[in-house]
Amino acid sequence: MKKIIIIIFVFGLLFPYQASSLEKSDQGQENKNINLQKKEILIDHYYKEGTILYIRREYKIASYMFQQVMTLDSNYRKAKEYLNKASEKYNKINKYYCDGINFVAKAEWLKALDKFKKTLMLNPRFEDAHPYVKICYDNLGAINNNFNIKPELTTSKKKTIFIESKSNATTSLLANGIQKYRYQDYKGAIKIWNEVLKFDPDNTQAKKYIKRAEYQLDNKKKK
Repeated sequence: MKKIIIIIFVFGLLFPYQASSLEKSDQGQENKNINLQKKEILIDHYYKEGTILYIRREYKIASYMFQQVMTLDSNYRKAKEYLNKASEKYNKINKYYCDGINFVAKAEWLKALDKFKKTLMLNPRFEDAHPYVKICYDNLGAINNNFNIKPELTTSKKKTIFIESKSNATTSLLANGIQKYRYQDYKGAIKIWNEVLKFDPDNTQAKKYIKRAEYQLDNKKKK
């Protein structure tokens, strides 16, 4: 009789422990499933946003979205393909744009125009390239007009050459400032754009770029 009582007592002690273990196991599995669902929702969100941005040719942000997908699931083949394509196109856009800036600095307007057009073909929303397309056309127009100046209009010709030289100098300085800005040399960029304002005090581009650079410097100080 004593043996039976001991067995029942031991069983009573063990059974609640076993039940508690099972409950904890079920709870752990449930939490795991919830986390998995959240992960799948995030993956789906980043992938969809990435594809939309890719279609809109916003390759830099699209690359970021696909990178987030790959962080959550490194085996997501389609996301990896999109990431490679978006990164490749973003790098190509930057190369065309930087090449265009270099040609502007050398006053090689036709070559510069070609590079900026290629930039905008890949991303029509690349705002920085638009003003340079106009600058290239303006300078190419000025050069073409110079062929039509009559020999007897010496004073007018000198004035035209002076204006063109001033325009070239301003454009080259703007381009050099942008290069410094892209390498995060904000103080250097501001210094160059202030030189532009000496040539052309009403230059709206230089004023706008200076404000951007000053904003970036303030952000650096706050960090």
